[in-house]
Amino acid sequence: MTAESDFPGRSFQPWLLTILALVAGGSFLNSVGQRWGIFLVAAAGCIPFLIQLCTQHALDASWVARYSRIESPRRYWLQLTGALLLALCWGFGACQVFASAS
Repeated sequence: MTAESDFPGRSFQPWLLTILALVAGGSFLNSVGQRWGIFLVAAAGCIPFLIQLCTQHALDASWVARYSRIESPRRYWLQLTGALLLALCWGFGACQVFASAS
């Protein structure tokens, strides 16, 4: 496990590849009739929220851990709330787009 002091300034941009893989895999599975591809796309929207929740550091726009829950709690909770709303919208959008396509 990485110490908490290792997270400030750490980039989480490699997780973008995971998100792209989940979206591509979910889209492919949905196109061949597998309904659970929607869940892969919805899971991709949860990754930013989970990173921030597990590391206790909020990510800035370039996916770098900047705001600690202890040092700047207002920024942390604002970013965490935004990531949760993004995850909810991403999952709802995936359900709407993929359900209407099939």
